[in-house]
Amino acid sequence: MQELNSHTSLQRICLLTFVTTLWICVPVVLFFQLYALSSAIFAVSWIIESIVAFELRRITRRRYSIEGSEVEDVFASLFFPSCVTAQVLRHLRG
Repeated sequence: MQELNSHTSLQRICLLTFVTTLWICVPVVLFFQLYALSSAIFAVSWIIESIVAFELRRITRRRYSIEGSEVEDVFASLFFPSCVTAQVLRHLRG
């Protein structure tokens, strides 16, 4: 306590401002860094899922002579990869 009283009021204000800035900035910076990382992981997983769904749909269409085009497969797999996978599994089960 003696150390705090030995500081001038300007030094106390600067110290208080510094500590307050750390309490505010550090969580905000961590949030945005983790948000960017989670967004990148989501994007990569979406791309991988879309590629797998496209290949699954393309192979199934060729094997069972189902009408359609690869352009349709690309768009369906890119925007609805889970639906494409469910559709192919439903078709394979009969």
